[in-house]
Amino acid sequence: MRTQLGLTLIELLVAMALFAITVTVAVPNFMDFIRNNKVVSHTNEFVGMLNMARSEAIKRRSTVTLCGSTNSTACNSSEWEKGWMVFIDTNANAAVDSGEEILVVSKALSAGITLRSTSFAANTSVKYTSRGAIDSDGTFKVCDSRGALYARAVTVNLSGRVRLAVDTNARSRPVATSPTA
Repeated sequence: MRTQLGLTLIELLVAMALFAITVTVAVPNFMDFIRNNKVVSHTNEFVGMLNMARSEAIKRRSTVTLCGSTNSTACNSSEWEKGWMVFIDTNANAAVDSGEEILVVSKALSAGITLRSTSFAANTSVKYTSRGAIDSDGTFKVCDSRGALYARAVTVNLSGRVRLAVDTNARSRPVATSPTA
């Protein structure tokens, strides 16, 4: 009785063909999976900051401002993907003044991700009052190089409440937050 210890050339070619097909299908899907996770992760991080800013404003009974910042010390950017910070804004002027406490500083987002605001009175900041409300509503859009079809929107209404949506063909539709939503 002889035992076969190797593969025939045909078996090897079939295995290589199956591997090539699998890689051809899997790699693009895996890259989309990674891109989707980056957009969702950055969106969730930003929503967390908005909710934290609102919570701190209510808790401290003071104005709390979240603003775009490239240097972690001043509100100086409408390109939110370059970073942002949350601080106690005792005089509500959307500027870090002497004695005002910086609560959180966020680093820049991953390369290729943009975070832009629209509709707010000031595109560089969102000010929460001591009641958790803001002075004008607006939307933040988190997007990557794939465009609007894969974008996420973060909408903040006048009461300060945050809502998530996805943008498909320039229309926003709510994102379900639970199986019953």
